[in-house]
Amino acid sequence: MNFCKLCNSRLLQKPDFSLPNIPSAQGFTTSKIGNTGNLELFTCPCCGLVQLTSEPVSYYKEVIRATAVSKEMRALRLKQFKKFFEKYKCKKTIEIGSGTGDYLEILTKVNKNSFGLEAGKNGIDACKDRGLKVFKGYLDRENKKIPNAPYDSFIMMNFLEHFPYPLVALRSIWNNLTDNSFGFVEVPNFEETIDEHNFLDFVPDHLLYFTKDTLSLMLNLAGFEVIKIESVFHNYILQAEVKKRILPSYANFKTEVVRLKKQIEHLLKKFPNRSLAIWGAGHHSLSLMSICGLNDKKIKYIVDNAPFKQNKLTPATFIPVVNPDYFVKNSPKAILVIAGGYNDEIVKQINAFNLNIKVFSFDKGILKNEK
Repeated sequence: MNFCKLCNSRLLQKPDFSLPNIPSAQGFTTSKIGNTGNLELFTCPCCGLVQLTSEPVSYYKEVIRATAVSKEMRALRLKQFKKFFEKYKCKKTIEIGSGTGDYLEILTKVNKNSFGLEAGKNGIDACKDRGLKVFKGYLDRENKKIPNAPYDSFIMMNFLEHFPYPLVALRSIWNNLTDNSFGFVEVPNFEETIDEHNFLDFVPDHLLYFTKDTLSLMLNLAGFEVIKIESVFHNYILQAEVKKRILPSYANFKTEVVRLKKQIEHLLKKFPNRSLAIWGAGHHSLSLMSICGLNDKKIKYIVDNAPFKQNKLTPATFIPVVNPDYFVKNSPKAILVIAGGYNDEIVKQINAFNLNIKVFSFDKGILKNEK
């Protein structure tokens, strides 16, 4: 059984499309030994990623490209790299899959503090012969350490589609970046393949075929925010700019817990001995009471309009829940409304009773004196 390389959903047993006797892109040989096979294409029914389920080609860890012979491509790369570094002010970058250094050389002209990561010996030797800074390695583990990390930017040019485990590679990159970092990712444009019905784009070397949606989804799942995705180079390539997603800090939540407790303690000093009641038995109210250690010895009761909560005890704090009629007949000295977006509506309801009590409300960390 095969599973999607993006969302891990189960793929259908039969391919959506197949082609017989398709050679690999770099399977050149000096003998007439057969080196082709059937290419079978599967579309994930859940995320939509188009992919091969076959084993990768033998050289899948290496980057082999012939773009150095194209003046147009070299000019495009120089323009792209200049724009990227001017825009994001990155100072230290790593190219994932440098091959023989065609792009790394251009990258180094734009940013001298540029490095490459390459698995193939021929590529590494060629990079070093050109005076480029390159490391031997391949991203096959999320905790893979890239030498000289962390980096504040990365480049991956038409290499992601070769990975049998693409999310592993992208998460490995994420782990080798600084917090405020950016990336530049390119893949072949499968939307162009679809529009032109160009089945010649299918090749065993490419295990993945990305649209803007599936590329964006993969980058998001790997921990990146997609800034933009656009097509370039005669619509053959999808180019994505990304930013490393920063995990949220909860330090401010801890500060708010301390502040909340102080506010409630201050309110209880004004209304001790069960002279304070609370209106609202929703999750905001329940959590507040539990965090602040409120119980039936401190709070007179809880008022709530929902019949299914009435005549019961609140979870964790065990304070009785009553209906509004009981509140009117047995009114406390003060009532604290904790009902989120319903606060204003409930305060109006309380004021309509014309009771001689103090009314407070609590929402989004703010304790207000309503009356």
